[in-house]
Amino acid sequence: MKKFVIALMAFSLVISLAGCGGGGGGPSTVEMYESQKSVSIPEEYNCGGENGIQSNLNKMADVFKDDAKTASDKKETLGKYISNSFKRADGTGSRDELLNVMGSRFERYKVIDWGFKVTNHSKNGEEIKTTCSIRLNLEKIKGDGIPRWNDAILNKELVWKKESEVWKIIRGFPYDRRKDL
Repeated sequence: MKKFVIALMAFSLVISLAGCGGGGGGPSTVEMYESQKSVSIPEEYNCGGENGIQSNLNKMADVFKDDAKTASDKKETLGKYISNSFKRADGTGSRDELLNVMGSRFERYKVIDWGFKVTNHSKNGEEIKTTCSIRLNLEKIKGDGIPRWNDAILNKELVWKKESEVWKIIRGFPYDRRKDL
């Protein structure tokens, strides 16, 4: 009888785990990204739309996903929206470091999907702080690295400043998971 009860308990545990997806439970970061609501960015931050924050995020995402664009094209596009005074959220790093790291990734990975959702924003003087979630779906095409990278970075603060009529990121764009998350 004791063996029967233990077997029944083990069977119940297996059924319970199967019902919740196998153990971890809870949604993945990708599912949480998909469930987040975007917020509207005020027109004053969007310079009539063309060089605004949301427009710039969309332009970056569109170029990153475009298979016809080279790694150099993608790096150049990113560079248009990163300030010369860029730093990580902790004050380290530089624009050149960011562009070199991302350029290397664009050479090694095909971008299946890349998206930005702005979920919150605030103004502090001339700076706009946006809380963004970034969706990545990458597939390795050469070199070292993870074969497939399907993930989301949730609630990352990007700080923007208007430079020459274009809103540019001055702080926070994540490019090194060991230091940025």
